[in-house]
Amino acid sequence: MKIEAVIGAITDAQHKLAVYDEVINFLSDCYLSSDTDDGDEGPETLTVNEPCLVPEVPQTVIDIVIEEIVSLRDKDCAELTRLRSLEIATNAGRSKKPRGKRKPSGN
Repeated sequence: MKIEAVIGAITDAQHKLAVYDEVINFLSDCYLSSDTDDGDEGPETLTVNEPCLVPEVPQTVIDIVIEEIVSLRDKDCAELTRLRSLEIATNAGRSKKPRGKRKPSGN
C-alpha cells in the first residue's frame, strides 16, 4: 500500500470516528435520561415522522442504536490501529534486481 493511500485511509478513519463520537454524544445528551439532568424537563422525546402505532421512540431503542454505532466505531478504531502500525518498506517501489557490475562496452 502506498504511503498516500495509508495516510488517506487514516484520515478517513479519524473523520469517521469523530462523527461516531459526536452522534453518540448527541443521542445520549438529548434523548437519554441522566442523573445530572438540569431541571425537571428530562430527556427530549424522539418521534417518528410518518404514521406509526407508537410514534414516540422508547429509550431502549435509542440505546440499541447507540450500541450499534459503538460497534461500528470500535471496528473503525481497530482499522485505524492497524493502519497506523503498517510498516513502510524502504525503497518499496524500486526494482528488486540485484545491482551487479556493469559490463564494459565491447570496444
